[in-house]
Amino acid sequence: MLGPGFATRNPYAGFWLLPLAVAAVGNIGYGVLLAAAIGAAHSTGRALGLLRDVEDADVNSYLQSTLRSMYWRMADGYVLLATAGVAVIACVHRL
Repeated sequence: MLGPGFATRNPYAGFWLLPLAVAAVGNIGYGVLLAAAIGAAHSTGRALGLLRDVEDADVNSYLQSTLRSMYWRMADGYVLLATAGVAVIACVHRL
């Protein structure tokens, strides 16, 4: 539940590439394995980031953590935008 942000707020849009990746696989069994692998990697990354941030408990490290988060959210948005563009081009090309 942590990975996709159903139980928590997930500020990273890139996780929503999962349905696109699973649909692109074309096989339900491989799609489930891919979904499990991506979900495990995503939630592990979020958990490790939280553990890293808990280690530094002063105000300055909190501000640095917020700035890092903003940087990664922006990068995540650009990757999502590029992937959406490639997906649209691939769909138009098939028509």
